[in-house]
Amino acid sequence: MLKTHPGIGIALWVALLVCALGIDHPVYALTQCFILTILVVRFDVKKTWQSMWSFIFFTALMVVLINPLVSQSGRTVLVLVRHIPVLGRLRITLEAVLYGGVMALKLVSVTWAFVLFSAMTDRDDMFTFMGGVLPKSTVLFSMTVNLVYRLQSEMSRVSEVMKMRGVQMEAKSLSRRIRAALPLVKVVIVSALDGSIDRAEALHVRAFGKGRRTQYKAVVLQRKDREMTVVLGFLIMIFLQTVISGSGHYSFYPTMENMGVKGLEYTRFILGWGVIYLCFQKMKIH
Repeated sequence: MLKTHPGIGIALWVALLVCALGIDHPVYALTQCFILTILVVRFDVKKTWQSMWSFIFFTALMVVLINPLVSQSGRTVLVLVRHIPVLGRLRITLEAVLYGGVMALKLVSVTWAFVLFSAMTDRDDMFTFMGGVLPKSTVLFSMTVNLVYRLQSEMSRVSEVMKMRGVQMEAKSLSRRIRAALPLVKVVIVSALDGSIDRAEALHVRAFGKGRRTQYKAVVLQRKDREMTVVLGFLIMIFLQTVISGSGHYSFYPTMENMGVKGLEYTRFILGWGVIYLCFQKMKIH
């Protein structure tokens, strides 16, 4: 997958999120989710979606199943049980099932938007770009992520040393495991404090926060970034056209509306996403 300018990637990611969350019509939401799925499968060279597919499917299924049990609104009753021990009355309506299905489609679309954003942007370029926009917040986020990795590495190293000294780190008794882990926690906390002091001294020596932050490399707009603005423009046009025409709006309660779509508006919606797919296909790096 091509790597775009971080600013363009963020703008495109926001546009995808707005499109995914702002359209309620079941047919439009299903079409949008289907096209985003094709984009992810086709252009995510890291194959991130393969490891996430089971989790997404399970979460979406839970949304579809739980919503009708929690929300009993709607007039089209599918299942009605007068009394269930502990739960009380069970009333499942078609409107609640349809609403849960649309929410599940939105969940999948939002997840694919994050996957595309990860595939389109480079981590180093993103930190460089955000470092120029929000330098202090970027450093804080970087230090937080690095701290988790450092603590994990330190705990692994210290636990191995303690096992070599004969400490039973995996004893069957819970109290023994707690007593064995206390020295480990102390060492890790002291190491984290020492590391924070070292990083603070490094920031002070480099005069962090005084003047404009320097960069190892400049992140500039390239030709492919300008072409990506075409995709962004089509996304904005699709969303505005769908919202202004009212075709993306849908009322679930108290009685669901007719799920029919207007031919002209839906054709524009399909053609717009088709152009977006062709733009991704053109800009893909083989």
